[in-house]
Amino acid sequence: MKKQHIITVLSITGLIFSTAANAKHDYADDNSFTDRARVTNVEPIVRYIKVSNPRRECYDEPVTYTRSHNNNSTGKTILGGILGAAIGNNIGHGKNRKKTAVAGAIIGATVANNTARNGHHNEVRYEQRCDVSYVSHTEERIDGYNVTYKYRGQKYTTRMPYRPGKRIKVRVNVEPVFD
Repeated sequence: MKKQHIITVLSITGLIFSTAANAKHDYADDNSFTDRARVTNVEPIVRYIKVSNPRRECYDEPVTYTRSHNNNSTGKTILGGILGAAIGNNIGHGKNRKKTAVAGAIIGATVANNTARNGHHNEVRYEQRCDVSYVSHTEERIDGYNVTYKYRGQKYTTRMPYRPGKRIKVRVNVEPVFD
């Protein structure tokens, strides 16, 4: 039991020391450290894009349909002829009575036949029609920020993907200068 306890303690200790060693070697060399610099100016980097959105507009449109009647034209022609003959007989006098009756029969049969063959009915229905149009507008997008900051009396500028606060973290690398 004690042997397991010792192995666990050693494992945890090794883990702690390896994490600390990795934290120390985060930078390229041991001569760098982080500090804070005061932000003096922040300007958004703006681009404008055109955005198109579809808009569907619908309306009811009247549509006329023609329905044909397929009626028995023979029966209507005979009936038209009989009615035309009766009317022609009533209109005519004397010897003209037979001629007007025959003329009325011919006219009545012709009108009835044409009406029966060409009989149709118009029907108006409303059907929905839709059109798609595109409405465009311009949008402003922020791509990042140009940040000016001051560190130990010197001004520097960098680009950042987010708006910083009043201070930013900077990496300082100390190297000897050989003259």
